[in-house]
Amino acid sequence: MSDWKGYSFAIAAVFIWTGFILVSRMGGISDLQSGDIVALRYLVSSLILAPLWFRYRFNLFNQKLVALSLTGGLAYSLTVYKGFELVPGSHAAILLPGLLPLLMTFLAVVINKEVCNTARTIGLLVISTGMALLLLQSETITTANLEGYLWIAAAAFCWSVFSVLLRRWNISAWQATVSLSFFTCMFYLPYHLFTLTSREFAVAGSSLWPQLLLQGFYQGVLASIVQMLLFVKAVEKIGAANMGAMMGLVPVMAGTASIFIFSEPVTLILVFGLLLVSTGTVISSGLLNPSNMFNRKQTRNQHALREYQNHQ
Repeated sequence: MSDWKGYSFAIAAVFIWTGFILVSRMGGISDLQSGDIVALRYLVSSLILAPLWFRYRFNLFNQKLVALSLTGGLAYSLTVYKGFELVPGSHAAILLPGLLPLLMTFLAVVINKEVCNTARTIGLLVISTGMALLLLQSETITTANLEGYLWIAAAAFCWSVFSVLLRRWNISAWQATVSLSFFTCMFYLPYHLFTLTSREFAVAGSSLWPQLLLQGFYQGVLASIVQMLLFVKAVEKIGAANMGAMMGLVPVMAGTASIFIFSEPVTLILVFGLLLVSTGTVISSGLLNPSNMFNRKQTRNQHALREYQNHQ
């Protein structure tokens, strides 16, 4: 039963992560600026999380939480939404999910002294091949695309630093979620409001309301809070390897949807790139490693035996 619950959480998290790429691209090609989306995301999530923090308080001004917030919150959001302004959704579906395991592994080895096993190495090579194919599409590469690729790469680096430090410092998902929202809102919202012009307020008050509501709800509620909780629950139920494998669905789902929703050009190289990044993600998760599959089956049998004994 726990496996079914775990996979339900995992599937929901995958759909929200897929939607994050699509909705962010919608915001990127709208009249909204990347800074508008950053402000919306963390204002909404802060307002929702504030009452919960008052009930379950912890020290927000811990130096580690501040550092995590600046990298995984402010720096990540400013770079990733800028990237979505310039990069087609199908390209972002290859780059962002592809760069994250590469950079996270590199930083985990350098900072946490972790060992990169054979499955992870093979998976990363497959992912790298998929991303390299994207760069071979010279006929679809523009100056704006190249600039966008750099913004996406910077965003992946920021999130990778955040993820590795989160594990090194043993910060809970709850503390990370709350601090990201509060500090990003605290640091960025005053600057954003100060730089807004009267014209932008007038436009926001009319034609941009649908986009404001969509971005505010999706980025501030689903992507910032719900997705994080689903991800954590899924890892608890089915393990990090299985969750990593499920996340391999994101490039194919987001890339395919982007092609249809945004009428983006599709090429054979792009299709192969999406498939390779997804396949590499599954391989690098270690799920296909026979020893991991045996250990998972053994753990499940032990759990079933304990349940049986408890009922005797």
